[in-house]
Amino acid sequence: MHYNKPTLIMPMVAGEDLLAKRLVIIGATDDAVIYPTGAEDTQLVGITLEDALSGQPISVAVAGFALCAVDGTANGGIAYGASIAAHSALGLGENATGGSAGNVECIGFAEEASAADGDVISIRIQKHLVYFAA
Repeated sequence: MHYNKPTLIMPMVAGEDLLAKRLVIIGATDDAVIYPTGAEDTQLVGITLEDALSGQPISVAVAGFALCAVDGTANGGIAYGASIAAHSALGLGENATGGSAGNVECIGFAEEASAADGDVISIRIQKHLVYFAA
């Protein structure tokens, strides 16, 4: 079941054209957000709640529950409760698997399973790190 109830929303500025339901990171300034630049990127801020063109205001969910587009085909799919990290494409989330040893920054936990690219699922926003050994 899709559950969308953000409890803390930050007003930000789109540092590039952004779509709703996407992960974003800090951009060139402290109030600007952009898509992650690669898989398992760091400095995750939250999940966009609406579309915005570059330079326009945008609301970003930073706590609570929010809908997020994911690539459920990456890293063996997404199970309920899986840690969600940045994917390499347009702010999609993916199952955190640790492409290399070390910490992976995650935005939260999947509240639904996914096995398809482009699925929209509920995420419980709770930033955390997952450590993967070599």
